[in-house]
Amino acid sequence: GSVIFQHHSPTYQIRAGHFPLFGFPLHYTSEGPRSVIQPEVYPGKCWAFQGSQGFLGISLSYPIYITHVTLEHLPQSLSPSGHINSAPKDFAVYALSTEKEEEETTWLGTFTYDQNREPIQTFELPIPAKMIHSAVELKIMSNWGHPEYT
Repeated sequence: GSVIFQHHSPTYQIRAGHFPLFGFPLHYTSEGPRSVIQPEVYPGKCWAFQGSQGFLGISLSYPIYITHVTLEHLPQSLSPSGHINSAPKDFAVYALSTEKEEEETTWLGTFTYDQNREPIQTFELPIPAKMIHSAVELKIMSNWGHPEYT
């Protein structure tokens, strides 16, 4: 799969400078939305967006009947601060259809990621899919309390 170009919230620019020269940062680094679908999960290797609400479109590798969705976040035990309050909390998943001129979405389910459970959590759709889908949109509606980013 791949992230749908220009179908995501703006990337949060963390102002922790890297590569300083004479005490001034020359370059700021931020992970892009593609990191969401990569297998690496360690501190700093994630995509952040500003605030507690955002979205991301993902094109699937091939059309499928969607029955479950899985969300993974860095576990608290690997977090340098010992907490993961920037983790998504409430989120919804929509099927995307771009066959017509205007993009259409179909609600597939609303779920809650529990920061106190396992870092990889799988959720069953409340209504089994009746159609195959080739793209989805993840809408994050809240996080676990971080005021700046998710």
